Amino acid sequence: MKTLSQSAVKTWEAITSTTPAGINFYDTPKCKHYFKLIYVDGHETPPSDAQLLGQVFEYKLTGQTTLHGVTPELPKLKNGGTSADERMLSERVEAVRAVLQHHKIVVKETGSTLQAEGMTGHLDAVVEVNGQPAIMDVKFTETKENDKWFGWGDLDKLDLLQPATYVELGMHTWGKYLPFYYLVVGKTWMRLIKIVLTTDDIDEMKSRFNAVRAALEAKTFEPSASWANCKGCKLADVCQHAAKMPEIEVYQRNG
Repeated sequence: MKTLSQSAVKTWEAITSTTPAGINFYDTPKCKHYFKLIYVDGHETPPSDAQLLGQVFEYKLTGQTTLHGVTPELPKLKNGGTSADERMLSERVEAVRAVLQHHKIVVKETGSTLQAEGMTGHLDAVVEVNGQPAIMDVKFTETKENDKWFGWGDLDKLDLLQPATYVELGMHTWGKYLPFYYLVVGKTWMRLIKIVLTTDDIDEMKSRFNAVRAALEAKTFEPSASWANCKGCKLADVCQHAAKMPEIEVYQRNG
């Protein structure tokens, strides 16, 4: 692979790690062939219902399509009407626009792809905050505001790989480190978070990229085909190794 994205690094870590770390650990099949199908062969995984909500929200807010250039859309009702989720997203977009205006944040560019030092990043938005350039990533979430396990209730658990990657790519592109903001939007709440990074954060990001890059040099993507692994895999239909049926379990009680 010529370049790695931060999402590729997180996916590889989720596949190979035995230590639970965030929702990505639980949502990712523990199969290296799954990684190959996405990041080497270029298969697109269909979005979950939650991911589709996020994609539609971002499109309504910034006009940004998916990485594959598709305009995300929610299913219409049988009568052709607008769903409750569609109305909710439109209402949240208007609320966000009011917050951005209040903080003098102007979206200048969306969907930028930056590359440097074997890394690639797909930025949601380049913005101006009080006239100064910054990077912003938009997160729509169905979690509660105080969710400390899979949400944003405890920022000390936040993985800083994405902001560190994007500001480093920005430095190579624009010659300086730009501030990084998360715009986190829930169904009933919203947070605007400025992430202040240290040199240690940047160094840790580079170390994680290097570790994954070294692991991928062998180009061995052996499948881990099992019913437990494959039954929820979004790419099982295009995988020649996928287990299609559950295995026979063997149980014997001791004593």
